[in-house]
Amino acid sequence: MTKGAPFLGPSKLRLPHMKVEKPSGKTEAEIQLDLMTSQLEEELEAEEKAQIIGTCEQCGKDVEGERQACQAMGKLYHTSCFICISCGRSLKEKAFYNVNGKIYCEEDYLVYDNFIET
Repeated sequence: MTKGAPFLGPSKLRLPHMKVEKPSGKTEAEIQLDLMTSQLEEELEAEEKAQIIGTCEQCGKDVEGERQACQAMGKLYHTSCFICISCGRSLKEKAFYNVNGKIYCEEDYLVYDNFIET
């Protein structure tokens, strides 16, 4: 055994204090992933815009892509156009009532119906 510092064992071993700095910003892999994600989103958006489903019954403009579309009473609407005439809430996938061509959500229809009865 050589002379020098006494063996302190693994639990008492002291290493010099070093601060490891993390590189700031994104790694090359993160940058590449962001670029690919952005490109994919742009391609999907362009593809959806190319898919004109029909014309909105309410506003008369083209309905592009299924996410914008809402079909009710055999007609096509933008999701943003198919709303309750009273409160303005979207009626996509919700109960609604057509009263003389005016569309109401269930809550407002019940108020309307009670008002008419009294």
